[in-house]
Amino acid sequence: MDNERGAVTAEFMLLMPAAILAVTLLLGSFTLALERVKFEFEAFQFARSFLFGLPTESHDFLERSKGNLSCVEVRSNSPFSFRSEYCLHKIGT
Repeated sequence: MDNERGAVTAEFMLLMPAAILAVTLLLGSFTLALERVKFEFEAFQFARSFLFGLPTESHDFLERSKGNLSCVEVRSNSPFSFRSEYCLHKIGT
């Protein structure tokens, strides 16, 4: 029994870095999901304002038409490449 002394400490030393890495990855993915939700909200606000002809903040976007719809594809300026497309019926045509 004396030769097993410290085995629990050694196992704990191997387990702790893996547990810390798992928690860090989980928190990082939660932060990424929050950034995506924030971008979706901002992209929707931008597309709606742009398509209604209201003043907008500058975003990287691409405008195109699909039949009776006017579409705006908004791209993020963050290190992650988020992209959203919103379409509305053309107004006044």
